[in-house]
Amino acid sequence: MGYLQKVFIFVLAILIYPTLSFSQNTTKNTDASIDAINMAAQAASPDASKVYFDEQMALALKGDTSGMVGVGMGYQSGDGAEQDTAKMLYWYEKAATLNDTEAMRNLAYQYLSGELIPKDDKMAFNWEEKCAKLSDVYCMETIAYYYHSGTIVDKNLSEAEKWYLKASKEKGPLRFYAHGMRDPQISAAEALEDEFGYTCKVRGRELKRYFACKKHK
Repeated sequence: MGYLQKVFIFVLAILIYPTLSFSQNTTKNTDASIDAINMAAQAASPDASKVYFDEQMALALKGDTSGMVGVGMGYQSGDGAEQDTAKMLYWYEKAATLNDTEAMRNLAYQYLSGELIPKDDKMAFNWEEKCAKLSDVYCMETIAYYYHSGTIVDKNLSEAEKWYLKASKEKGPLRFYAHGMRDPQISAAEALEDEFGYTCKVRGRELKRYFACKKHK
């Protein structure tokens, strides 16, 4: 849910229950506030989703690739528009032909998962590879993994090493997340150290950190 949608829901909650107190004097008021926000969310979500979809469509029709991806996601999920896989593919592919890497990642996922369209590992790999060649770090690390594991493509350790190195050098915040998730640069550096005999050290500052990896002799 976007920022504007959240603001809209909050405002609607206030309009529905103008006399609610936001103090913590009683549990009753707190529960009523939560109920009001939940009711507002249920009332607002369909309209807000349609408004957001229409905004993305307006951007898409002007040639904005982020809008095209937003429209594709709407048709994918049925959020703001009727679910339509043909239109989803159309808008993702349109954005991808304009070198939008998010659209390429979405296409790769759709072909890999087979959830909404027929599964096609070759198409999934092709989109992921095109994305990686545009220096998208997520795609670089994914391509490296495919070559490393032999998943959906023949195992090729030299290609895996090449793409892991490329991914590790991309600058970013290098964040760790819950449940063991991490930025792809970190995963790439770990693979190089664990499987290819490298020592990797963090370089750079803040949002421009990267790994300098050196192979053992």
